[in-house]
Amino acid sequence: MGGGRPSGYFGLFGGDAMTEIEEAVLVKGGEAVIRINIHRNVLSGKFQIGCVLTVWIHPRIEDFVRQMGNGELLDVSSMGRYWVATEKEKPLVAYSLSSLHPSERESFTLDRLGQPLIQDNEGGLAPKMTNLSILRLVGASEGAGISFGVRGVYTLDQLRRTRDQLMDATRQFYLMYLKPVNLSIIVSTQEITP
Repeated sequence: MGGGRPSGYFGLFGGDAMTEIEEAVLVKGGEAVIRINIHRNVLSGKFQIGCVLTVWIHPRIEDFVRQMGNGELLDVSSMGRYWVATEKEKPLVAYSLSSLHPSERESFTLDRLGQPLIQDNEGGLAPKMTNLSILRLVGASEGAGISFGVRGVYTLDQLRRTRDQLMDATRQFYLMYLKPVNLSIIVSTQEITP
């Protein structure tokens, strides 16, 4: 992702096109498990609002998310108006979610398909929530992942904050639900009293 350009590369491509690319990559044990590329492109003659996200997840993460649902697939366009398919003939589809609901302590949510990537909580009084519903997209583990548009107007600072929040939230998601854990319980006779 990013075509060999460094994260945050800013330059002119193809005449009057200005491009800004930000990327968040979560690597565990030397292997990329989640890659999110945020691409904003402003072309002269075309007024484009928003940015394009490309989300790639390891196949084990897609299997995990698939198992958390009831087998139903959801059309993202019916769930919210912010995410837009970049290919008209290929609508965005996501796995349903029935058994994985993060607690209130977590800084991310998985149940807001089609909604903004960063959301205020309780009218801005609580910390902002990062929308990791992007991890539920069907086919995100195939090829280069899934690309889709996110409506809105984003400054460079907003894109960088979004990248940083996505990085923190995906790291938290991985640690909470996917990182291998080995716990032991030992009861000794000295602890057991009649």
